[in-house]
Amino acid sequence: MAYMKYVSILGDSISTFEGCNTKGYSIYYDEYHKEINGIKGVEDMWWHKVITHLGAQLCTNNSYSGSLVTGDKFPAANTYQRINSLCTAFNKPDIILVNIGFNDFGYGRKIYPDYNNDHDFLSFIFAYGIMLDRIREVYPDSQIICGTLVRGYVKDHKDRIFPDAPVSYHIDDYNNVIRDSCKKRNIRLADIAQSGEFLETLELCHPTAAGQDTLAKLWIKYIDTN
Repeated sequence: MAYMKYVSILGDSISTFEGCNTKGYSIYYDEYHKEINGIKGVEDMWWHKVITHLGAQLCTNNSYSGSLVTGDKFPAANTYQRINSLCTAFNKPDIILVNIGFNDFGYGRKIYPDYNNDHDFLSFIFAYGIMLDRIREVYPDSQIICGTLVRGYVKDHKDRIFPDAPVSYHIDDYNNVIRDSCKKRNIRLADIAQSGEFLETLELCHPTAAGQDTLAKLWIKYIDTN
């Protein structure tokens, strides 16, 4: 009998799905948002497509709408409260897919330390590293795969793309932090941003069913190539 692999997701709103997230977590894809985005079921979500492709099973979907990597309190993704919830009472993840950081980028979280900013936990560069170190500490036997950040465009208006520097820092700055953090720790990187593709959305942020499919294909292409 083949061993069933378990996969957990650490993400933000674009990975949430009503009924599939850790209890009490803030959800974006509720019934209303699923309908307007053309998402008919969980099978349309990027992570479900990836897990199916792997022939695996969901362990936990630890995605929280609006969450950042930075911050010293829940729901910041580098906190132990988030990381400890990547498992269940019965299973630990064999694979952890990390797809988070877009809110840090969108809100303009700084790349360098700024102790005067209460919303910035030492900065994204440090918080992302802390997150990875803690994941590895709690799940030493799990394979971690981190995805770079992909911007969205407005449906039927491919020229309307999420700004590459909405506040002050460029998305490349954030993606380079993700790349460097993974390289320093010998953690696998799904550099999906290098594809140059954008995700279909209704409002630049949350993928439609088509956008979710594009995101899934980018992840699957990385997995198949590596």
